Amino acid sequence: MQRGIGTLAMIGIWLWASSAHGQILRRGYHGFAASYTVIDFDFAGDENASFARYDYQGPAFGISYATSNLRGLVAFGRADTDRSLVDISVSGWALLEFSESAVAATQLGVPIGILVGWRRVTVPGGFEPYGVSSIAAGAGGSLQHNFNAVSRVSLRASPFLGITGSALTDQVGFSWMAEGDAQLEFDEITGDVGLLIGYTLRYQVWNVNGSSTFTSAVDNSLDYNGLMHVFRAGLKF
Repeated sequence: MQRGIGTLAMIGIWLWASSAHGQILRRGYHGFAASYTVIDFDFAGDENASFARYDYQGPAFGISYATSNLRGLVAFGRADTDRSLVDISVSGWALLEFSESAVAATQLGVPIGILVGWRRVTVPGGFEPYGVSSIAAGAGGSLQHNFNAVSRVSLRASPFLGITGSALTDQVGFSWMAEGDAQLEFDEITGDVGLLIGYTLRYQVWNVNGSSTFTSAVDNSLDYNGLMHVFRAGLKF
């Protein structure tokens, strides 16, 4: 059920963010990239507890989708023969611009949006996989600088606050995230095909049962902190 809700939310974010500028069918708007992600997913509960630990430290490989107001990622990683990770996330936003002119070289704005994520970690020992989903909303700041008509760099930073839940429990908890993103774009490198190079940094806290607030009353066996470095390079169509 949680995974289905997350999937529908991701589709909704893509449609909303793309249509925010009426650019779903615009040529040169969609970017697809190969991604290399470094993941540090650490247990944040009671270190003396005797239950399964779903920590994951290592690389993950996948595919990114990027537009001017959306980032999507599907990544797969394997730390050893019995420990693996799948991560799917989408962040989309509408931009409130503060530039005096639409053709100004540098545009400042406030991105207001949503981040939806789903992560699944398997570990040795016959334990059930840890699947955790989250949805959060936030606002931040952005800057886009146009070098010329066909090349630009965009920077964005946003905090997010929301909820999280796991298939291992029927409780819903608290999650907060901070995301920074940089992307360099070149239009029409060859014909109608362009180039994009990007980097995303994301830190996230999962308190599945709200245990950071009620530490004495709630089990914290599913609490985790995570850091992601996503490097991407690909083409715009």
